[in-house]
Amino acid sequence: MSFRDLGLSKSRFTLKTILAGIISGLVWVVFMQFIYIPVIKSLFVVPDYTEYNFIQGSLSKLIMTISAAWLIGGFYEEIVFRGYIQSLFETWIPKSSRIPWNIIITSLLFGLYHWQQDTFGIIAATLGGLYWGFLYRKYNNNLWIVILSHALFDTITLLLIYTGVFGNLN
Repeated sequence: MSFRDLGLSKSRFTLKTILAGIISGLVWVVFMQFIYIPVIKSLFVVPDYTEYNFIQGSLSKLIMTISAAWLIGGFYEEIVFRGYIQSLFETWIPKSSRIPWNIIITSLLFGLYHWQQDTFGIIAATLGGLYWGFLYRKYNNNLWIVILSHALFDTITLLLIYTGVFGNLN
């Protein structure tokens, strides 16, 4: 498959694409910070999320981590999971299926890919996979939108961790 086949053509990178990526990224941050995290914390004893605490107090580590997040989280993960795996499953599963199995299976794989983030991180990543999977489909497989959305979500989350307010916004 070429990048164009995955939804990464230069002609699809438009102002509308950028705005959709930004808005959808912000929507996902709001969902995670004001709905998912508070609900999970109210129902379960959740260990503190410390995987990225090393960036606190270090602007250079923050910048390097955001750069890696854009390259790995935004670009690489979306090319692999939405662009390749979800598109591949779409060719295997009949479009007449009422249940979007290609999105569901890809999202479960995406969640498991984040196993190092404990159970609640896997659940959050699976939900994110569903969100970005449906966005990818809604915008006619325009991978730029989900790349920007995912990268913006990761950036804001890292900034919240850096400032010490991640998960404590309510």
